Amino acid sequence: PGPGGVPFAATLLGNRKYKSQELLAYEFGYRVQPASEFSLDLALFYNRYRRLRTADPAAPFFQPLPLPARVVVPIRFGNNMRGETYGGEVVANWRVRRPWKLTGSYSFLREELHLLPAATDLGAPRAAGDNPRHQFNVRSFLSLPRRFELDTHVYFVGRLPNQGVPRYARFDLRLGWHPSESVELS
Repeated sequence: PGPGGVPFAATLLGNRKYKSQELLAYEFGYRVQPASEFSLDLALFYNRYRRLRTADPAAPFFQPLPLPARVVVPIRFGNNMRGETYGGEVVANWRVRRPWKLTGSYSFLREELHLLPAATDLGAPRAAGDNPRHQFNVRSFLSLPRRFELDTHVYFVGRLPNQGVPRYARFDLRLGWHPSESVELS
């Protein structure tokens, strides 16, 4: 409902001029394995996006029929944003002993989105806050006697400002059992 009780209706409209989004990606990766039980991976990336999707509102208009009368807010998809993302990830794998493996990783992501002059979707660049800038995790995989497994995972995830989600940590614990090769209970 809007002013005076008149309902508002947002209407998504197609756009024959809409084009596929474009991505030009540059990636670099390197792995070093100084010992058979340890490896370290490094990955870096830079991505350039063109013609990113926007939902551009147009001027509202009054529509008396069909009843009930309403104010229509047309929203047309467009390609009125561009952007860049860059970052990297480091992953370490260590087989401590034959039945025990540790893995740790850290990733960094930076997003920069920019509206083109024709854009009316002023909220579109907020999508850059939909992904965490920092993530870190440590995982432990332990094979136990009698076909049991014990896995632990500790995660840290940076805040998601666009969604109002603060940074958080999470701990997962899994106990699994393989009574046969084709059955697992956990």
